[in-house]
Amino acid sequence: MAFNFSISWQRKSKANKQTQGNIPTGARFNTLGGSIVYPYDIPKNKQVNSVLVDMYREIPDISIPINAVVESAVNIPILHVNRDGKRIENSPVLRLLEKPNFKQTYNEYFQAWLLDTLLLGNSYTNKIVPVGFKDIGELFVIPAEQVEIVLKNKKTGDFRNNDVSYFLWKTGIENEKIKIPKEEIVHFKELGKCKNAFFIGESKLYPAIMTAKSLRYNYEARVKLYRDGGAVGIISSKDKELPMTPQDIKEMEHYLMSKNGMTGDQSPVAVSKSPIEYKETTLDAKKLMLNENKIQDFQTICAVYGVPSIAVNDNSNSTYNNMIEAERALYKRAAIPNLKKYLDTHTRIFGLEEKGEKLIADETAIDALAKDVQIMSNVYNSAFNAGVVTEQEYRTAIGENPNK
Repeated sequence: MAFNFSISWQRKSKANKQTQGNIPTGARFNTLGGSIVYPYDIPKNKQVNSVLVDMYREIPDISIPINAVVESAVNIPILHVNRDGKRIENSPVLRLLEKPNFKQTYNEYFQAWLLDTLLLGNSYTNKIVPVGFKDIGELFVIPAEQVEIVLKNKKTGDFRNNDVSYFLWKTGIENEKIKIPKEEIVHFKELGKCKNAFFIGESKLYPAIMTAKSLRYNYEARVKLYRDGGAVGIISSKDKELPMTPQDIKEMEHYLMSKNGMTGDQSPVAVSKSPIEYKETTLDAKKLMLNENKIQDFQTICAVYGVPSIAVNDNSNSTYNNMIEAERALYKRAAIPNLKKYLDTHTRIFGLEEKGEKLIADETAIDALAKDVQIMSNVYNSAFNAGVVTEQEYRTAIGENPNK
């Protein structure tokens, strides 16, 4: 099973383009680190989110489980239902989500939103209402690693007496900065214990950042072993009176070169005529346990995102008896919960809760879960007929309005 996709889009607005001189000097929450940053500190700020993005791009053990969640969730149909749980046909909300903007399809838009949420802990939806209209015309996902939150008051850490002033989108093109009013952004943030968590979310990878770094070091060690063969050692003679002759050294170098597969412009050999012993310093792949450590780290990253590692080709994991069970767990523990975050956010974006409406996932359309849904319905139906549960409990369990 393989998951791979690429998302990119770009939008310019001359009317909103700002220069550094025009930007108010309010405090900034920088999504790159989750801390308050002032304008003069920005160049010095460690760009944590950039590191996470690089890890996602460079380390398959990180991108594979994340992509598995995204690709599973994007294929689940969504429904627009009323307060009675009945499907709303020809929903204008669903029509807009099918083509949220002139650049993206539903799949591309949803993937961009969920990828930001999973990797960076924050997603920023820019809702565009055309002039003269009251309904949303377009939706865009502003890349989370390019967004800064500017607060009204930079002199207090009391979030009760502070608020967002606006969102600043640093597009990365010739220092272009676009000021977006807070009313035009719907910000979803993951829970976390980062500094100033009231205003900003935290990546799920933060608690596992050492594991993520370990994976990077693992791959770097592999590259070193494959490319350079490691540092082989030091050749020397313990007898000062009888040092190795130039011919001895040349023959030893030739032997080590052929043994380690080195090329003419590389040398794993250091030569000394001092009276020291030969010390082998070659990196031993078996002693380093690169494969074993990599598997453990991969399983940890999968656990962070609720992905059964066996569902993404980890044959060492015997927790699940078969792929069907693992796929079911992938949907239940990862895909559906994350899709629900998206649906709840967009229920809020469109103001559906005010009308008693909402967006929900159609779990009955998922082959891996169809049997579970039917079993649950049968169990509660039997319990209701036996008088074990009330009618309201029965309706709630099968997804219907309990007050009907």
